[in-house]
Order: sequence, then structure tokens, then C-alpha cells
Amino acid sequence: MGFKGEDGEFKSKDGVSNDTKVVLALYEASHLSMEGEDILHEAAVFSSQHLNAYLISLEDAEHAVMVKNFLQNPQHKMLARFTPENVLHFLDVGNTWRNLLQELAFFESALLEPIHKHEILQVAKWWKDLGLSNEMKSSRDQPQKWHMWSMAVLRDPTWSRHRILLSKPISLVYAVDDIFDLHGTIPQLTLFTQAINRWEICGAEELPNYMRICFIAIQDTTDGISRMVYQEYGWDPAEILRNEVPSKL
Repeated sequence: MGFKGEDGEFKSKDGVSNDTKVVLALYEASHLSMEGEDILHEAAVFSSQHLNAYLISLEDAEHAVMVKNFLQNPQHKMLARFTPENVLHFLDVGNTWRNLLQELAFFESALLEPIHKHEILQVAKWWKDLGLSNEMKSSRDQPQKWHMWSMAVLRDPTWSRHRILLSKPISLVYAVDDIFDLHGTIPQLTLFTQAINRWEICGAEELPNYMRICFIAIQDTTDGISRMVYQEYGWDPAEILRNEVPSKL
């Protein structure tokens, strides 16, 4: 490796560690590390130190912004569609191609922005109407943030309805997590779990209102996903989903 000395340690080398793009590539690669991969961990420390040092000395403001963006948002931990300028800066292409790609990226962004705004409004309205945020004051109330998960995994612009629907169980995962961590007592949580295992709210009159709201929302969301799958593919996954929900609690 060009960054390592004879002793196996990461060292600064003229022409290599002074090349910003080369160090950025090392920094990006280091974010693919898994537990126990010490070399990539060392690479992350080494490259981030050099990149932070570059920020002090860089005279090119645009270049400095690029480095800062990469330090804050590595490509492997961000949604490239929402930060196209980071990716385009890193491409080894001429200015003409970069300008064309940038124009295309901005054009795509202009097309997608109203779609995503509509989705976020729909998810936020559903979450507000659910009433859980009013019932559980200290719980997380971030429907816009949760919708980012759906935007990350369902990228096709035509899948707007699917993204909206997917955001509902994602939101409910956070709600259930807060119920268990912040609100419910052991007896209440036991009844709540039993109700979900039976897939019926009957016999759980002792549950607080927020638990009943959450349980009904889980049922409705599961039924909604099942209906959509059946309408589009002719297969009803309701039974499978009902069996899977308790195993995730």
C-alpha cells in the first residue's frame, strides 16, 4: 500500500498523501470496514487527519467545501441522489462532462422534489392523525426523518405510494421501541405483547390508550400492505406478516 512505510504503519509520503483525491479515496474505502479490520480503521484515522489538515491550508474554496462535505457525509453513508455535488466532484472526468452530469442531477432533483414533498406531507399527516405523539410526549416525533429510510431503499420515482406505505411500519418500529423503553410497565408490556401475539385487542382493556392506538395502527398498516401486494401481484401476504410482527418485538 502506497500509504504504508516499511514498518507497516501509515505514513505521509510526498506525492501520495498530498494528493487530495487519493486521500479521499482511502477515506471512502475505510468506511467499508467491518469489526476487526484494523487496517481499515487505521486508514480512517490517517485519512481523516490529513483531510482535516488540508482544510486549513486549501486556498480553493470550492475544493475545501468538497473535502468538508466528504468528511461529514462519506459516500457509503449518505444518499448520493440528495448530495450530487459531492459525487460529481469526485468523478475523474473533464469539466464538460461534469457540467452535463451536474445539470442532469439538478434536473432530476427538480422532478423529484415535489414528489418527495407530497410523500412527506402524507406521512406527517398520517402520523399526526394517529395521535401517538400527543399520547407519548417524551417519544420521538420525526416522521420526516423516518421517511428517509423509504426514500433510500425505494428509489424509483414511480414508487411514491410504496414509499408512503413503507414509512408507516418504520415509524411504528420507533413507536414500539419508545413504548418499551420509556413508557410501559412490565405488566402493560406483557399484555401489549400478548395482544399482538393473538392479533386482537380484545381482553386488553387495561392497556393505556397509546398502546391501543399503536396496536390498531400496526394492524391497519399490515392490512394496508397486504392489500397493496394482493392488488399488484395477486398474492395475499397477510398471514405471513401477522406471524412476523410478534417475532420483531
